[in-house]
Amino acid sequence: MVSHRSDSEDSTAAASFDLQEWLDALSRADTDALRATATEDMIVETVGSSALAGRRTFSEFSENLAVIAEITQRNLAFSITEVTVEDNRMAVEFTGRAKLPDGTVFDEVHFVILYLRDGKIYRVKKYAESELVESVFGSLARRRVS
Repeated sequence: MVSHRSDSEDSTAAASFDLQEWLDALSRADTDALRATATEDMIVETVGSSALAGRRTFSEFSENLAVIAEITQRNLAFSITEVTVEDNRMAVEFTGRAKLPDGTVFDEVHFVILYLRDGKIYRVKKYAESELVESVFGSLARRRVS
């Protein structure tokens, strides 16, 4: 379901953002494609108590994304379940699934709010299932693949 206020310029800009393309780039850990969708000052904030919680610059986010891509062997698949657009914000619920090398299946419902400026993301706020993320990924420092 997509809803937006048509009388707002920001809403139009948010509604024109290619969400599927962004998720596809995220699933591939394609930092070049993701950089093209982000402002220079983009911040990624993960809410929760897992090792991934906190605020990160695009560069820091990219480092974590590279580790997650290695752990998931780049087989992370996302599927959009719901989208709501209002003003400069896009609230997105999507599922993510990957089979890890040890056979563990990572199957999470993701919820993010994308904040857009001039058609690009300047802030991502992700709500994580902290226990699930911690149990599958643990500390990124401990799980980094050499």
